[in-house]
Amino acid sequence: MQCHATQMWFKRKFQITFVYSLNKSFERIPFWESLSQIALGIAGPCCVIGDFSAILSPYDRIHRNELVVNELSEFADCINACGLAWKVLEHSIPRPTRQCG
Repeated sequence: MQCHATQMWFKRKFQITFVYSLNKSFERIPFWESLSQIALGIAGPCCVIGDFSAILSPYDRIHRNELVVNELSEFADCINACGLAWKVLEHSIPRPTRQCG
């Protein structure tokens, strides 16, 4: 889901994309491709929030499920293709954000 928002104090407009990715790794590949295509159409600042069902580092793993290395690289490739960067907010978990221009 995508929507446009305005930061009230400074009146800055930006786009928010909410994601909820599929659980199985082979189902996420088309999702990563779609997210990359959406990013190409965004010219201004944006924020992507949600459950990606993926991690960027083995240290992000909470449960002891088997780690599949190519899943890390597929997600990292998507983050890079979209121009996203992890933003750590105080008292929260890391959230990907994108700053354009």
